Amino acid sequence: MYKERHIHEKLVQLVQDFRIILITGPRGIGKKTLLKHAFPEARMIVFEADKDIKDARKDPASFLKYQHGPLILADIHYTPSLLPAIKERLHSNPHAGPYFLTTAYDLGLLKGMPADVTQGIGVIRLDGMTTYEHAGISASRSWLATYLKQPHLLPQHVTGTTGQSAPAAIWRGGMPEACTLQPILMESFFSGYVKQYINNDVQALTHKMCFNDFWPFFTTLAPKTATETNYAQVSKELAIANRTAYNWLHFLTASYQWLELPAYHQDRHDKDPEHKHYLKTKGHIKDVGLACYLSAIAHRDLLAADPRLPLFFETLVINTIVALLPTVSDQATCFYWHASNGGGVSLLICHNQMLYPIHVVLKEELAPEDEHALQELRRKWEGTLALQTGLIVYAGTACYQVSEHTIAVPWNGVCEG
Repeated sequence: MYKERHIHEKLVQLVQDFRIILITGPRGIGKKTLLKHAFPEARMIVFEADKDIKDARKDPASFLKYQHGPLILADIHYTPSLLPAIKERLHSNPHAGPYFLTTAYDLGLLKGMPADVTQGIGVIRLDGMTTYEHAGISASRSWLATYLKQPHLLPQHVTGTTGQSAPAAIWRGGMPEACTLQPILMESFFSGYVKQYINNDVQALTHKMCFNDFWPFFTTLAPKTATETNYAQVSKELAIANRTAYNWLHFLTASYQWLELPAYHQDRHDKDPEHKHYLKTKGHIKDVGLACYLSAIAHRDLLAADPRLPLFFETLVINTIVALLPTVSDQATCFYWHASNGGGVSLLICHNQMLYPIHVVLKEELAPEDEHALQELRRKWEGTLALQTGLIVYAGTACYQVSEHTIAVPWNGVCEG
């Protein structure tokens, strides 16, 4: 059964302003399904890597000449020459289309594509399914929507949770198909997914990578989710050059399988040699269920004793926030904060010239030390930065005021309707 995605309403609104809509996101995340439900009148053509559908690659202008009305052109990355042709057609016929495109990786990296490839296009990102989408709860009732508007009122508005447990959400991840499978089929699903990803997406970006090259890298990197990116460590473990590790991670990011959060810093520190931490990034795999598979966690029950569970939980929360953000703000940007003692705050959201600090803790009951990271951030920057009330996102069920400047909220907290 189809479950409405958070970006559905925004997608429909984009059509009022653009004749070309591009949906980005990793393979298998539901881009085509979303478009079919949002625009049932549109015809769909799915492109393939090894086949030139209707000669669209060979002669894109002629292909478009015989395509009328709303049109879904899926996996446009296999036929990138079609995008300039669509723009040219709209230049001569502004009423053509609309055209709905999907891609599983950054089109700007494809050979021959101009740097401004997305100029004049309505671009929207589709992320993995959130706990709210599973429960049929709109993004407006998530704790994030209230937090970014009236953070101090959050304890009054959060009235419950979605009911989904964190281990269940972690082990299944956010791919729509994986969320409906019987547990016994999960390993087979992710195995096929990784093979398709490496043999299609990675090879399309690199033109030479094979499964046996990339598989060890993927399995080495996945368990390091929610940690600062260390190319030297990964390179040493795999006996590859630092530059190779950097390039391979770039492929993961370009195909929406990996998120890199930059460390927050102020401009005045840019040239200060004592503040090299601003060059750091913190990585998160975009599907934590895939992280479990790549980490050889064969069943949900094994998660409880796995030392990586806190990292997986942090990634689950970060991915949920990132999926919800487009419904709340078009301009919000995300960072993490690196503390001088090696710790830090999981996420800083920059929204309306304010900073919203969020720290993720895998506990059902919080202790005083769980606020230390937020307190250190406030001691360092209060009076310099416009800091909002801080949040501790945790695995409990109650939303409450921890202290004057900190609120605790369940990771799956739901606000009153």
